[in-house]
Amino acid sequence: MAQFELLYRTGDEFEWRYAGGEILAGDTRAVGATREAIQQDDSELQDLAEMLLEKLAEIWGDVT
Repeated sequence: MAQFELLYRTGDEFEWRYAGGEILAGDTRAVGATREAIQQDDSELQDLAEMLLEKLAEIWGDVT
């Protein structure tokens, strides 16, 4: 969860899908990941990460 918060707070929204997919895949160097760094077969993880970060943005946006 801490990695998702770091991505949310420091990354650009357009990076969420790819960097979040890397987080879910277990890559601890995910923040700053690019489209090229992620393989095409990770699209399900990317979809899940994007949905999760959008929901977290709603939650954290209400708190901050």
